Amino acid sequence: MNSKIYKFIAGGCFGLSAIIRIVIYVLDCIETSFFGINYSSIIFTTGLILSAIGFLLSKHILCTIGFALGGVSCLIDLFHYLPPIYPGYLISCFVIILEMAFYILLLIASVQKNSGKILGIIAASLNGIQIIICIMMGAINIFSLLFILLYVVVAIFSGLTFKNSPKKVVATGKQAVTSPSSVASASDNLDNLLRLKKLLDDEIITQEEFEAKKKEMLNL
Repeated sequence: MNSKIYKFIAGGCFGLSAIIRIVIYVLDCIETSFFGINYSSIIFTTGLILSAIGFLLSKHILCTIGFALGGVSCLIDLFHYLPPIYPGYLISCFVIILEMAFYILLLIASVQKNSGKILGIIAASLNGIQIIICIMMGAINIFSLLFILLYVVVAIFSGLTFKNSPKKVVATGKQAVTSPSSVASASDNLDNLLRLKKLLDDEIITQEEFEAKKKEMLNL
């Protein structure tokens, strides 16, 4: 597969993840009868949308911003929405840290593109650990499972996209136009040859002397 397909898959998965995230948020609001503004979810979903657009439009700066927003959202969850009295607090914190590490790895991959493939695989493995923990805690439904599985795909294809990004070629200038000093030297040699030719025409020097001087000036 080429990089265009990688970008399409990564962008599509990010877009689908954004939709699923919205659905999960709405279901949670219905279940808890709380419809207030969750800034963490807004930041997180915005990051997903930016990442999707970034991949689909080949604007990797949008992906980088999206990954950063995802990390910020995890940080907010870690320090604000999980009070210590929450049941399973430490495990929940560990899951959020795994998700934060996921975004940090993708953020690095978007900058250090040569390491994109391996970083994507590591990020995908973190999501695998997250799935196992959520299943063991019994804190997972079909939407959450689909969301995390999409993240596994996203991690792999994001890394492949960055790894296969075209490299910028910087001109070295080795094949540039002849330098001014070289042009001046060639001009001096031409003048000297013309003077020698005049001396030859005036029979001041012989043909042999002319040829010898010409070879000397032309480094022949």
